Amino acid sequence: EDKKLLFTNFTQLDNSSTKTFGGTGLGLAISKQLSELLGGEIGLNSVYGEGSTFWFTIKCKAALNEAEILEQRKNQAQSNEVQRFVKTLEVLLVDDNAINQKVAEKLLLRLGCDVQLASNGYEAIEKASNHQYDLIFMDIQMPEMDGVTATGKIKAILGDKCPPIIAMTAYSMKDDAEKFLSQGMDDYVSKPVKANHLHAAIKRWIVDDAPENLEFIEEDKENSDIFIDETVIEQLRELGGNDFAQQLYLEFEEETEPLLQEAETEVAAKNYDNILGTLHQIKGTASTLGIYPVSEMAKKIEHDLKQKVYQHADEDFALFLEHFKTFKKLYPRKFTQN
Repeated sequence: EDKKLLFTNFTQLDNSSTKTFGGTGLGLAISKQLSELLGGEIGLNSVYGEGSTFWFTIKCKAALNEAEILEQRKNQAQSNEVQRFVKTLEVLLVDDNAINQKVAEKLLLRLGCDVQLASNGYEAIEKASNHQYDLIFMDIQMPEMDGVTATGKIKAILGDKCPPIIAMTAYSMKDDAEKFLSQGMDDYVSKPVKANHLHAAIKRWIVDDAPENLEFIEEDKENSDIFIDETVIEQLRELGGNDFAQQLYLEFEEETEPLLQEAETEVAAKNYDNILGTLHQIKGTASTLGIYPVSEMAKKIEHDLKQKVYQHADEDFALFLEHFKTFKKLYPRKFTQN
């Protein structure tokens, strides 16, 4: 009987004036409500004179396992660079927010675009009517005339000669995006805009004959820092100076290059177990230097091979090599910037 009373409001089993515990009698009642709101229940197991064990259950989403976490990190780190377009594209950028406009303009310039600006729908209509652009990036929410209305008027004026108009929107829900497309937008990118998102949107509409050895540009410092931890570099600089830190990364490159060449031969021959020592060595050094995509990929492959899981070995090793190539491109810039 007392067990049921414990979970009711303002109830304490000891109501005598000599009780040694205070409180309002709400704690367990609130706990019961919380556990039920979370899809569970609460209870206790008790033996008089010995003590009580209180327990509760709740419904939770299944946690990511190690492989899923590694896959998530791998996807985040895969692309730190985007290509500059060979052909100079003439782009009209329409946004009423000066800061957003400056950021998007800088990103488009780095992609090799020639950018003209408009701050509202009326300016966009005027400029689009008097110049042939390759693309128009259009903000949705603007005073005087919103992006959807401006898009409709531009398309009515230009007809078949109208370039693709790509919405730039802070609305991130799928339904919102589909609504803008149904209202005349040709495509959309979500805010805050990033270079790789702009690049992908442009590639969907523009054919660019880029050679394979085209110059690459960094997307932004933030993503570069994801690949090589800037705080680790700073710690190494504090330890022995800039030359000391740079030499460590150079030595890692020089030592790892032949190891990977040998490992590549072993992987091609399906001798996967022969690369375990190499993976372990690279994993430790890369982690020490803050090159986390390299160290995490080495860790994943090593784990799988030890478990005799070989089905993704070739694919994972190829990605591992790509991560190392990206590291070789990025790390010299970390030191030329200083």
